[in-house]
Amino acid sequence: KYTFRVEIDDSPELNALAFPGGLIIVTAGLLDEVETENELAFIIGHEMGHFKNRDHIRGLGRGVVLGIFFAAISSSDGGATLGTSIADLTLRGFSRRQESGADRFGLELVHQEYGHVADAWRFFERISEGNESFIELVSYLSTHPPPKNRIEDLIESAGKNGWSVTGDVTQLDW
Repeated sequence: KYTFRVEIDDSPELNALAFPGGLIIVTAGLLDEVETENELAFIIGHEMGHFKNRDHIRGLGRGVVLGIFFAAISSSDGGATLGTSIADLTLRGFSRRQESGADRFGLELVHQEYGHVADAWRFFERISEGNESFIELVSYLSTHPPPKNRIEDLIESAGKNGWSVTGDVTQLDW
């Protein structure tokens, strides 16, 4: 359905983003941390998973519905603030489920391309080892499951599908 376009943003943050219409943006900060083609394939495959799962449309719909609901039941400024906070937390829960679904799709693409899933989650291992600032990690965790949980889920998914977690990886030299 999509013609994908990948662009690089100069930002030092560690992030990749999928936008409606097939645009995927990968930050320079993330590319600085990626060490193998396999890792990068997983990250881009993960973003493609958001398109496959129609996460953009679902996220917008939920945000509008929750916003209207909490605005309707909140009669004071304090109530509106509480309602907005609850809506934000609820949407983060949806977002984390969407991230997990995109992870599974990205892992499947890596397996289809390489015949194994070795190094697909190595980026998350480095994040959990604390190789970047606390503020970047907090920002990342606001919408993503903790790296340790993601790694465990990816390994479990590979096992359920009988995908090898070992194999040749291609180092990136940039």
